Amino acid sequence: MIGYISANDGKENTSGKVPNSVMRGLLQFLEQQLGRDALRGILNLAGTEGYFRSLPPNNMRLETDATHYLAVLQGLQDYYDERGALAVLRELGRSTVRRAVIHGVSLAEQGGRLTGKQLLAIALDSFAASTALRDRQHILLQDSGDMLLVSVRQSPCWAMDRGGRACEIVSGALRGSLELVSGRELRVRAIACCRRGAHHCVFEVSRGRR
Repeated sequence: MIGYISANDGKENTSGKVPNSVMRGLLQFLEQQLGRDALRGILNLAGTEGYFRSLPPNNMRLETDATHYLAVLQGLQDYYDERGALAVLRELGRSTVRRAVIHGVSLAEQGGRLTGKQLLAIALDSFAASTALRDRQHILLQDSGDMLLVSVRQSPCWAMDRGGRACEIVSGALRGSLELVSGRELRVRAIACCRRGAHHCVFEVSRGRR
């Protein structure tokens, strides 16, 4: 047991909105990875064609409808298939957290060589900052040697998605943050979600292929 790593208290977003920059980042990532024509097709399927002509502002104001965000996730799945869509969303999560981890490590290393505990703290800070947690809000780690369980009391997903697609973005962010500080290939999967009735969101982390 590693224990709770606590931070400033935060409040879960219940406004039915997501930050403008979250939607903007999703749309930009889809265009970069899949191409402009694919983005147009996804938005047409989602019924959100207006975003093709105009992206949301690049700020964290809660002004973008969560229904639009979820519609784009569904449109991605409809455009490809479930397996392909989930792979894209996991990569989105990894991409989102990468810059924060690299920046955090770079700043911390100015004070000397970092310990494993310090690297883990940077990874969790970056994970929280790239998700709806924003701060490390009561993250509990349980290490059994072969597996690490990461539990959070508050949902890190930006919107309630009973299809689990939003969880894949979060899983990708957690995987990306931990891989960067550990230098290991990892597997991360969500095994419980507080937006779907569980008391905590729980992610199982294990080593990937060597």
